Order: sequence, then structure tokens, then C-alpha cells
Amino acid sequence: MRPYRLYKSDPDARYKEVKEFDASKIHPQVALPHIPSNTKDVREIGKIEIDQVVIGSCTNGRLEDLRVRQRY
Repeated sequence: MRPYRLYKSDPDARYKEVKEFDASKIHPQVALPHIPSNTKDVREIGKIEIDQVVIGSCTNGRLEDLRVRQRY
């Protein structure tokens, strides 16, 4: 486990656009069949039986990524 690094923008950096989000107002999302962009807020789904679960996606769903423990 190596120490983490914090990356910051240069003090004089300029941005085309800045967006801020209140993460406490973002609820978990569920991707429904048949494409990842078909997502819904978990509160909209209702009760459904689950027979298969995929954690992550093709770009970062590796088991070693899921096993990483972060220290802050």
C-alpha cells in the first residue's frame, strides 16, 4: 500500500465550465437491461428479483480494483 497523492490545478488555471454537485442528493443508480446508459434511481425501480449482478463496468470492473482499500 503506497501513499496516495493529491493533485491540484495550477493556481492560475482557467476552466471552460465548473459544475458542483451535492453528493448527498445523488441516490444510487441501477443500470437496467440492455445497455449501461439505461439507468434509473433505485427508488424508481420497486421490488425486483435479482439473479445476476455486475459490479463496475468493462473499464473498471476488475476484481483487484474492488479489493483495493484506501487510507485517508
